[in-house]
Amino acid sequence: MPQWSARVQAGQVLARLEPLPHTENGSTQLQQGSQVSAAQLASAEQNLALLNQQLQTLERQDQALQTATVAIAAENVDQSQSAVDAAIAQESVARTQYDRFRSLLADGAVSQQQVDELEATWRSAQAAVRQAKSEKTIAQVTVDALGQRTPLQGNSKDLQSQRRQLLKEIQTQTAQLDLLALAHENQQTQLSQLQSRYGSALVASISAPFDGVIYSTQQDAGEQVNRPATLLSLLDCNDLWVEALVSTQQAKRIDTDQPVRVQLAGYPETVVGEVDLVNAISAGDLTKARAEALLPAIPASLVGQPLARVRVKIPPTPAQNQSHQLCGVGQSARLTFGTHSTLPTLISRR
Repeated sequence: MPQWSARVQAGQVLARLEPLPHTENGSTQLQQGSQVSAAQLASAEQNLALLNQQLQTLERQDQALQTATVAIAAENVDQSQSAVDAAIAQESVARTQYDRFRSLLADGAVSQQQVDELEATWRSAQAAVRQAKSEKTIAQVTVDALGQRTPLQGNSKDLQSQRRQLLKEIQTQTAQLDLLALAHENQQTQLSQLQSRYGSALVASISAPFDGVIYSTQQDAGEQVNRPATLLSLLDCNDLWVEALVSTQQAKRIDTDQPVRVQLAGYPETVVGEVDLVNAISAGDLTKARAEALLPAIPASLVGQPLARVRVKIPPTPAQNQSHQLCGVGQSARLTFGTHSTLPTLISRR
């Protein structure tokens, strides 16, 4: 790091900041954590792919079972229809025989017992028709339910249960995958920010933004610094001004359009400057202004009076460009302002 009063050029490296060991460890830990999260993410993706594959296999099995079950149920409907037709035929034969014997009973050709037996046979045939129709209805309902993929008893219900369980596991695995992906992305972002902040070598260089002189250094080489911290102050000898405190009455008489003659202490020639700022200043503002520039003490004649702050910009001089002069900071000067009536002479400090 350059020493006090040293001249520096724009772009010259003034200081280098190296991270503390824990910063490097933090980068290493982030890299290791990122690798672990990447492995976990890949494993979760493989598990999810396996679950989806199992679901596809299960759905194919369910589809095959559904197709076979529908075919069997349709065949049962056909068989039930055949049974209905056979029962109706038998019932028709039994009714015909019963009607014929009942006619013969009136002629005394057959006995009452024979007629009663035939009637019982006919009634039984009617019951068989109703039973056959009921079984056909059940078979048809089964076919309709299968067409709407309504779970039935047996293997189909087992497959549906397995499918629901797989879907639940897939949902859980997907949520876990999203969390792992988010964690991995956050680690990658933190690692990128850390590398961007400290560079690939994790060393930050601070360069001079302009030609100037080192005015002060707040840190020593090898000293630990934290954010935010001021390392050094750099003066620009091409941007100079002189400030003075005057009464507000005197400030009103200053003609800001006229040049200002500036006599610097220890410098034989008069420098011509121009008024850059004139404004009233309170006690609180005065304290703040002293943090920005070296203002002179308030003259005894102005104590208790309303004050104004006057800033005059001046060109650089050869003497001020010397490093030991520190651009003339703190140097006394005599200012002669052009006014509308008189020319007050004021003592100031830069």
